[in-house]
Amino acid sequence: MRKSEIKTECEGVSSTTGIPVAWVQWHVDQRAGKPCAKCSGTGLYGMWGRCFRCEGSGGKATPARVAEALKWVKDNVPHVLALGESREKGRQTRKENKAINKRDAIEMWKRDNPRHWWALENMPEGEFRDSLMAALDNIQKGWMTEKRMMALWMKADELERQARGVVKDAPLKGATVEIRATITDYSWCHDRFANQIFRVKFQTVEGWRGRFDITDAILIRTIEGMQSNMALLRGTIEWSKGNFGIFGSDIRLTP
Repeated sequence: MRKSEIKTECEGVSSTTGIPVAWVQWHVDQRAGKPCAKCSGTGLYGMWGRCFRCEGSGGKATPARVAEALKWVKDNVPHVLALGESREKGRQTRKENKAINKRDAIEMWKRDNPRHWWALENMPEGEFRDSLMAALDNIQKGWMTEKRMMALWMKADELERQARGVVKDAPLKGATVEIRATITDYSWCHDRFANQIFRVKFQTVEGWRGRFDITDAILIRTIEGMQSNMALLRGTIEWSKGNFGIFGSDIRLTP
């Protein structure tokens, strides 16, 4: 029996008995079975004709079984209502418990990581902060990764330097630089000419940030295999503005 036909029959019983449609549907699914999930009970699927999952049967929910299930619902209205209310209460309780557990997990993270939370509270609005807040909101799912924790720690360093007034601008274009830095992120992407590159972002001990793009396989493997995020960077600045700088193609890295 088609899924749409079952829904229509359930709506009819709901209107005459006062039972919510979803509760009627639940009992029909439990007693008559469900139509095939692939073909929605039609027995047909696209260009192949007969549905390969149910072999053309349309699933367990035959017209006779659905009619029998609906008759049982109409004959047992008080019982169906009582069961439905019980399930709704259980669902609400689980939802509330989940919210409490989530809130407790967030509060525990704040207590265990006061410096990270301070940085998250005090960093400027923007996509970066939004992504970290979303990670905290889903901390039970493991979204607050080690990489995000490192980024927060680096942000705390930056905020503290700003408070002390010691954040330096990036070196000017053409300057040759050798400096200790923390690798904050790396990933494959494309440059403005659609060439595939490996982009690395970093934060220096002086407070300025930057990035460099590479294609050298050995250097890429070195970065991916680093045991620590700290590295010594050497190279020429090809672009800079404020506290952000970009290294040129002569970049060298020592873990």
